[in-house]
Amino acid sequence: MASYLAVARAPANHSSFLRYAYRPYPQAARSVVKKIAEKEESMALNIKDRETEEAVRLLARRRGLSLTEAVRQAVRSELDKDELSEEEKARRVAESHRWLAEFYERHNIKPAEKPMTKQEMDDIIGYDENGMW
Repeated sequence: MASYLAVARAPANHSSFLRYAYRPYPQAARSVVKKIAEKEESMALNIKDRETEEAVRLLARRRGLSLTEAVRQAVRSELDKDELSEEEKARRVAESHRWLAEFYERHNIKPAEKPMTKQEMDDIIGYDENGMW
């Protein structure tokens, strides 16, 4: 493995390097260098957070994508959101509010008069001072 790493770092036009450094397998070493030279220079992304890795794998599995494509699409989507104009953001927020109002009306739901406190939420869920129930 280390020998191929060294080859990957060697410039593609250094055949003398390959001839002396990889005597038993010069053709294999040239093949590796050729493949690297043909590809666009890239960097690996090492995700060290298990939750993030699992999320990327789940997205890839659900959409039938490679891990690379799943990350690419997710990042592109987030970048596209950042590039929205203020008018577009305002339009989307207004559209969401309209949709929610229609939903409330269709299902005869009255919006809360005031926001719930944390204590009220805990009471509904069933939390007490010791946790659940």
